[in-house]
Amino acid sequence: MPFINEYTSKFEELAHQANYLAGNPKTHQLFLHGLPRSILKEVMRGGVPPTYQDLKQRAVEAVQSKQTIDNIVRWRDHLPQNPFQNSN
Repeated sequence: MPFINEYTSKFEELAHQANYLAGNPKTHQLFLHGLPRSILKEVMRGGVPPTYQDLKQRAVEAVQSKQTIDNIVRWRDHLPQNPFQNSN
């Protein structure tokens, strides 16, 4: 889900059109239902965020972390040999 900003913008637009308020628990649930499982697991780690803004921030951070990890693994997998591994 590299397009988390687009997802949140579209979600907020649709929620506004449907007269859902950001503080409404149903709005939180709808937002969560649109997230991929891997991101959802990160967002929910430590419990449900108390506000919509916290929820959205955790989702953005989870996506950024996943992208960073994916980039590191992709880079690492292209190295001929890991210089930090012991060759014994």
